[in-house]
Amino acid sequence: GFLMALSFVLIWKGSYWIYLLSWLAASFYGVMDELHQHFVPGRGATLSDMGLDAISALVGTVFGFGLICYGNHY
Repeated sequence: GFLMALSFVLIWKGSYWIYLLSWLAASFYGVMDELHQHFVPGRGATLSDMGLDAISALVGTVFGFGLICYGNHY
């Protein structure tokens, strides 16, 4: 989430929608990773892992938002 937010801010400056988009993109990446694991022998995809991926993407995005928006004031 943090790296997605940072890369999106560097490309598209100025909008708060970028952070929502970065969270959705990072969450989608986590879901696709879980689906990929479903087809790997010995691995499995669970909804709880997908939820944890989305939550951790949200934490990273919020951290990125705080660092990018409020870090420039110091």
